[in-house]
Amino acid sequence: MTLPALASLRAALPDAHITILSSRKFAGLYSALLVDETIELGRETSLAQVVARIRAGRFAAAVVFPNSLRSALEPWLAGIPKRVGLDHRGRGLLFTKALSPRGLVDMRRRSTEEINQLAADPYGSRAPLATEGHHLNRYLRIVELLGADPSLRAPRLEVDPAEIADARRRLVGDALPPSGPLIGMCSGAEYGAAKRWPEERFIDAACTLHKRSGCRWLLFGTQSERSDCERIAAGIRTADVPVLNLAGRTSLRELAALLAGCDAAMGND
Repeated sequence: MTLPALASLRAALPDAHITILSSRKFAGLYSALLVDETIELGRETSLAQVVARIRAGRFAAAVVFPNSLRSALEPWLAGIPKRVGLDHRGRGLLFTKALSPRGLVDMRRRSTEEINQLAADPYGSRAPLATEGHHLNRYLRIVELLGADPSLRAPRLEVDPAEIADARRRLVGDALPPSGPLIGMCSGAEYGAAKRWPEERFIDAACTLHKRSGCRWLLFGTQSERSDCERIAAGIRTADVPVLNLAGRTSLRELAALLAGCDAAMGND
């Protein structure tokens, strides 16, 4: 959700050196087109450690996207001269320029009654969703404080063609036939089996699509999902369908590159 704001900031300040503070898990999402440097933070990184690291960068300005008090404290304690962010629960005192929450639209959960009405009449007339309340839009409004364009733009994860070729060379190589559509399969789900399509359905879909198109399969997932993916891969192999299980073997950036190189992908909710 920060990608549109970063793209807008880069367009407004093309010569600026932009550094992103990111959790280690998501650091690979930020391409060199948007940021010049990434500071990776682990859960164990203390407030004092973060402050020391960003103070050493001698930054001219800080953009604070999260709504937490700590995220606003970090650049304030580091002495960054210009600090912008959302004035949330009194944090405005820590910014040199703050986005006022007044007039901002909050997104909300639909009530059970509203959901039932939509299910009964999915194409009926209803008020449009208040998209301006989405975090993506708020982040664009925050970078506007530094002169960036707040116009709505879609998130875009930039993957260089060279990255795609390199990831495919290193992680796929000659493990699959050279021809036929390449399809990615993401059979896992963060919150368990209730969010997952049954394994036998994935196997059946993979075999059926291969019969129709001669496609090849790449299976993706986390290390904890590797055995689940291997069961699916074994089922697919029994039908003589080319498949490679890469679960637990890719970084987030490599996953993005390999998916970008696929002709299609299938997954869960």
